[in-house]
Amino acid sequence: MLQLVIKDFRANWSYVLLGLAVLLTLSMTFIYTALREPFAVDPDVLIYFLIVIVSSIVFSLLFLMIEQLYNTNILYASVPVSRKQFVQQRYVATYFQLILALGVHFLGLQIGIYFYGSMDPLVLEALYNPLTWLLILIVLVILNGFSMPFYFKFGVRKGILIIGLIQCFSLIAFVYIMMYFSEFWDAFQNMIFNVIALNTLTTIPICIGLSLLLTWISIQTSVSIYKSKDL
Repeated sequence: MLQLVIKDFRANWSYVLLGLAVLLTLSMTFIYTALREPFAVDPDVLIYFLIVIVSSIVFSLLFLMIEQLYNTNILYASVPVSRKQFVQQRYVATYFQLILALGVHFLGLQIGIYFYGSMDPLVLEALYNPLTWLLILIVLVILNGFSMPFYFKFGVRKGILIIGLIQCFSLIAFVYIMMYFSEFWDAFQNMIFNVIALNTLTTIPICIGLSLLLTWISIQTSVSIYKSKDL
């Protein structure tokens, strides 16, 4: 499986670097621009993290489309693999892309803050808390785990279209709730900040365990779907 992941990135390394450069620029530009205006934890930090989530998902989906466009799957012909291993490779590659995307976003955040100068300690605490980024990764894992079975069921074109529509609807619903249901939104924010304020020695293992469980369920579902397909 590791051979498949390595072949994947060797075949598309230029597109990966280009995508990461776009994410770096996006993160750096937003933070620097936002800091020049009156900056607040709510909603600026939440908007930034929303941008991080959406752009990371788009980066991952575009990578799947590029693989299909340039038929990089033919590179797997030299490596004897089962359908289960192929599915696992897709998950490993996707999660690696998401981790790369988060790392680049965090780097862009540092650059934007560096060029701006000093910041409010409260804002820095929200941006630098490792549990905040872990929660973002869990959100990405949940979204990816929900989306990947559609990819294996319907293929790249229909699968990504369905995934895109679902996530677009989710984003619209999220923004609508944020704008028109202030009480619910305030309660949601309080829940997030309460989780962030908890003891990281307790919450981090729980979050990691939850992510692994969701990933396992998603992989088993995708393997079952992919094994039943006629290729």
